[in-house]
Amino acid sequence: CDENAPIHISVPSATRIRGCCPCIGGYTVYLMEITRGSKSWSVSKRYSDLYGFRERMVQAKMFVYTEFPEKTWFPVSDSTAIHQRRLALQAYFQAFFTKYPNILNTKYVET
Repeated sequence: CDENAPIHISVPSATRIRGCCPCIGGYTVYLMEITRGSKSWSVSKRYSDLYGFRERMVQAKMFVYTEFPEKTWFPVSDSTAIHQRRLALQAYFQAFFTKYPNILNTKYVET
């Protein structure tokens, strides 16, 4: 049964979306691939969406001791920083969904 299968999370890529003009910095979208048993799906989310999810989970007393990448004052646009953030997001969400696998079937997870 897929419901009891382990969950695998990967964040294989991040795409930088440029702003409409030089004064608007743009943002980065992270592709998350989720696999549970024979089912797999992908979602693309901005860092702010993922940060918001984490904040809602903390408020619900659901947390893990894997570090979530820090929020910054300015958009992360350097390719090295994006790569590091992508790896940190992957580690965080793998730890989170390993600890709370049944949350995938709740209102907290939007695809």
